[in-house]
Amino acid sequence: MSEEKRKINIGAVVILIISAVVFIPFGGSAVFDAFFSAGNTSFGKINGEKIKYEPGSDFYNAVANTTNLYKETYKVDASNPFYTKMIVRQAYFETLRSRVYSSAVEKSGYEVPEAAVDASLVKYFSPDGTFLKAAYEQTTEGEIKTLRENYEKQLVFRRYADDMFGSADGLYGVKTSSKELDFIASLSSEKHSFETAAFDTSVCPDEVASSYLADNGAKFTKYSLLAVTMDKKKDAQAVLDSVKAGELEFDTAVTEKSQKYYTNDSGELSGSYGYQIDGMFDDVSSAETVKALAADGISEVLPTKLGFTFFKCTGTPVEASVKNEEVVKTVKDYVKSNEASLIEKYYLGKADEFVSEASVHGFDAACKKFNIEKTEIPAFAVNYGSSSLINSTASTAPLSTIGNDRELLEKVFGLKVKEVSTPFVSGSNVIVAICTGIQNDEADTVGLDKKAANADESSAAFVITNDYYDKDTFEAAYAKVFVRD
Repeated sequence: MSEEKRKINIGAVVILIISAVVFIPFGGSAVFDAFFSAGNTSFGKINGEKIKYEPGSDFYNAVANTTNLYKETYKVDASNPFYTKMIVRQAYFETLRSRVYSSAVEKSGYEVPEAAVDASLVKYFSPDGTFLKAAYEQTTEGEIKTLRENYEKQLVFRRYADDMFGSADGLYGVKTSSKELDFIASLSSEKHSFETAAFDTSVCPDEVASSYLADNGAKFTKYSLLAVTMDKKKDAQAVLDSVKAGELEFDTAVTEKSQKYYTNDSGELSGSYGYQIDGMFDDVSSAETVKALAADGISEVLPTKLGFTFFKCTGTPVEASVKNEEVVKTVKDYVKSNEASLIEKYYLGKADEFVSEASVHGFDAACKKFNIEKTEIPAFAVNYGSSSLINSTASTAPLSTIGNDRELLEKVFGLKVKEVSTPFVSGSNVIVAICTGIQNDEADTVGLDKKAANADESSAAFVITNDYYDKDTFEAAYAKVFVRD
């Protein structure tokens, strides 16, 4: 390839970032042709027309162009399985979008002017702004014809996008009034700043663990048990009968017969606390039967959630003690997983005490007393749902989690300067906030019309994907073509 034609290919990649990728033909990608040569596979269809990877098809162009986009712009290896699927999926979605757009324009009877195709062709051969005559002359008539056909399709696509969402030069599409832009920009003007104190609910306090253990000690009694589990009750019963008859050692039954769903290779229970044994059964009585076994006692075959199991007791149960660090850690993990509301309730109580302290001695003094690091939150505006049209959002933890919570936004933005909030829960924190300032910035409308158009086009792409994406067909086709044993 000549240097001039290489420049054209690289320049076209830049165009792909802002236009459809299904039209400008780079030629197939060697990375993907090697896979697709295995067969002519359909990745789905739209309006009765299949989406196939075959030379000249829109999906073929989309895959090749998206591959070049990732290689030239993002410098990634398209043969990496992670990027391979990302590229094919993106090309598939672009194919869906182009067909929907193009179909709508074709139904309107619109015909692309020859002059517009000529202008696109000139731009293609002018990657640096200067027309590369030598590159044009090296291009065959067949290649020029293909380029013209694909640019005509691209212009049909762009006409729909321009009419619906506005064009870069402002000639086409819905126009946005200055008053509307001023209104949207004003939503970013009023900003509030805060300081926060956060209690991390992902940490179970010692007090909560001790209290829970005192009330639920039986859950953390530790048992010494061996177990043999088999998928069928009759098989488990036959093995148990052999053990009881002295024909088979229990250890041998473990190593040679057990499925070991609940044990290690030696037959010892992987989870030997009371609550873990309870979790093996659908009925409480079976769990109590096992926990009541005397030393060297063997149970009958019992139905467990996985298979059928019989147990042997090898020692005396050990009651839980708050002095045992392993037990305390187990209790904390259990409470975090199963009784998280207790932790939240504890910290809400602490946060109430914090508010009382702050109201008398100040926010900083309260942070010091409760050993909490204060966080300063830069001023931001209300942006419910994190709209791309509002140039502000809460990005600093712990308030970064409130953007989709209307009640919390109303709560914190309802604070007056120097007013302390009541405690509230967001994410994994119980939070107390104080408003430190309210400012009104000048409304900025620069680029807002483009943001609005991009938001509309993104929404349209989302709707098209939801309406036409056949996930099962796509995934099956992808697995057939790309997943190798």
